Amino acid sequence: MREMLEHKAYKYIDRLKQNGSCGFKYIHIDYVILENDVLYNDLNTHKQVAIESMKILESRQRAKLQKFNPKLNLKVNYKINQNKMVGIKVPIENFFVEKSEYARAFLEPIWPNKKLTLDTFKTLNNILFPNKECLEIYNWCNGVDWDYNPAPVWKNKWSNYFDDGLEWWGIYFWSIYDKVLNTFTTISASNTD
Repeated sequence: MREMLEHKAYKYIDRLKQNGSCGFKYIHIDYVILENDVLYNDLNTHKQVAIESMKILESRQRAKLQKFNPKLNLKVNYKINQNKMVGIKVPIENFFVEKSEYARAFLEPIWPNKKLTLDTFKTLNNILFPNKECLEIYNWCNGVDWDYNPAPVWKNKWSNYFDDGLEWWGIYFWSIYDKVLNTFTTISASNTD
């Protein structure tokens, strides 16, 4: 798998990441776009993609912290427990609609943001997924009991990447395969204030 760093969706996302008036980033979801170079094997390939994406997210976070303060030796280590990874297939017709989990994650960040609109959401997804009818989507964050007090319980927590989001805002991780373009996109988020 090779990250498609020149993908036009990354350019659009970079424009969305301009600093807001409070210094917070406008977009808080992580996207990883990969060119598939392995024999596609349904759920197993999606699992490989999720693991590869987590390594890329770890590298990005490490670079971000280094840029923030080069003198600090801040370590980022997203551990992965492959035995706990459970991918559940998501119907395409439920994924891009305004009331979907994905739309909520995008449109309802921790800090209110007028720049993230339904039009922005649609534009980004049209760039990322020009072949919506030919997508295969898996959700890797199923089974969280958010009603559990004092903290949510998730027996399938497969990475410490999700620790922040489990505090209260939420956790998301989808792998999406475009059968026409032979590309994968992962969408993930795990945030707290």
